[in-house]
Amino acid sequence: MSSIFQSRLLPRLVPDHLDMYDESQWIRVQGSIHILRHSEAIAYAKQYSDKASVQKFPGVYAVFTDGAGSRPTNELGFQYTSASVVWRNKATPKEWEKLGFSLPRNGKSGRAEIWAIYKALHLAYEKVIDNDPERYSFHTLKIFTDYRSLLNKLEKLKEEDGRMLRWRDELINELLWLDGALAACGITVEYHFVPSKFRPDIRDPDRYPPPPPEEFSGPDRAVMRNRRIEFEESSQREIEWYEDEDLKNRRAAYSASP
Repeated sequence: MSSIFQSRLLPRLVPDHLDMYDESQWIRVQGSIHILRHSEAIAYAKQYSDKASVQKFPGVYAVFTDGAGSRPTNELGFQYTSASVVWRNKATPKEWEKLGFSLPRNGKSGRAEIWAIYKALHLAYEKVIDNDPERYSFHTLKIFTDYRSLLNKLEKLKEEDGRMLRWRDELINELLWLDGALAACGITVEYHFVPSKFRPDIRDPDRYPPPPPEEFSGPDRAVMRNRRIEFEESSQREIEWYEDEDLKNRRAAYSASP
């Protein structure tokens, strides 16, 4: 698999046994997919969002993710997007740790959702490769997302017979790589659906009136197809662009080491 994590991080930043891991297994998601009914999903998620969850589930690292997009800004449906992840601070569980970031090169809210899940995996992975003391305090990573569409696709991928060797989307491939790397390091990864579509203009339209719809001419199919191809080709550049500065510095230090 062509991957910035395989080619640059794998040889230096993860345990030696990972070099021998059969990467062909990473084609399928290693984590488990959990899609409950709405009321059950909300009740389950509340257990891990409560401030007491750190004490109740000491071996669990629960991360809540979300992606957002503006109203379409042109006839191609391009949106301004951002993503965020939050989790309970183990030292001060009454507080949330928060990480939000904009995605100026991404124009679809669905991809913003994927970016958020990717970042949750990345946060856990960093604790492993850095030998972070907190890494030894969790054995299970629970990722909560409202992006059911992706979970359905990942669940279907688990059932494939192996002939589907690769997703066309490089971001998805990187997500699967991190999923497999965490599994190889002994971390159980779970993906949980949690309903969270509570836009203010839907819950209280009188107080938050939605803006009037804009009229767009129908987009040309060829233009839309070229736009999707452009997104796919730029996804690898997007991943490289949004790497944490400290991760770049660590990579440089390891590359310079004998």
